[in-house]
Amino acid sequence: MVTFRNESIVIKGDDGETVYPQILLTNSHDGLSSFQFRAGLFRLVCSNGLVIATEDFGQMRIRHKGYSFEELKKTVMELVEELPVTVETLNRFREVVLSDEQKHELAMKAIGIRFGENGAEVDVQEILKPTRKEDEGSDLWTVFNVIQEKMVRGKFKYKTIKGRNKTARTIKNFNRDVKLNEELYQLAESFI
Repeated sequence: MVTFRNESIVIKGDDGETVYPQILLTNSHDGLSSFQFRAGLFRLVCSNGLVIATEDFGQMRIRHKGYSFEELKKTVMELVEELPVTVETLNRFREVVLSDEQKHELAMKAIGIRFGENGAEVDVQEILKPTRKEDEGSDLWTVFNVIQEKMVRGKFKYKTIKGRNKTARTIKNFNRDVKLNEELYQLAESFI
């Protein structure tokens, strides 16, 4: 996985938060899958890499065989032209204020995405508890970032369906990371 980010293209929130739009390139080691390009957001506060996945702004692929540099350049430029959609997404998330019930529902569904239905018993309050002062708030963007970080970074306690106590591991496989991020994003978008 390669991340393309231009440090001079930055989104600064009214609250001082800094976010960088980025493009992720994923590729297989053996050339059996296509190059895949996805849009994302890099949040400076917590170094999270959020992957944007919407019907309007999805991903683009290029087959390994027979592609040209011009085709590759055109694909990347199409994604760059769509980056304003990424910024609009961030603004829409910030405008939605979640009730305690909605926060709980979002966290429970995120746990279901990470572990599968009925895959783990997790204290939802631990998932919703911000790690940093900058992550305190009830808007969808802030709550989503807190949950996303916990789901990807792990390090929270859970109980398996067999009753064993465990600590969630950090997701290190980039394919699983990207898939989880896309699913979490789609979940959060359903709360708009």
